[in-house]
Amino acid sequence: FPPILYFSSESMEIIFAVHEYNNKMGKIVVGYTFDAGPNAVIFGLGNDPKAFLNQLKLKNTTVIPWTLGKGPQQLYK
Repeated sequence: FPPILYFSSESMEIIFAVHEYNNKMGKIVVGYTFDAGPNAVIFGLGNDPKAFLNQLKLKNTTVIPWTLGKGPQQLYK
């Protein structure tokens, strides 16, 4: 179960790794979501996602670093 699984094995590794990492930390420090396919997005506060990503040993993966934006802005008057 489920009869059809759209995630790749790497996607499943990320899911399990996030839960394991949060359990090890004793609180929720990182989370995940997926785009319309098997691509994971890891998020958290401060350096938590970077610390988590440093422990992952996934093959054939691309990590795209993030930066915090300035928040909502008015672009046009």
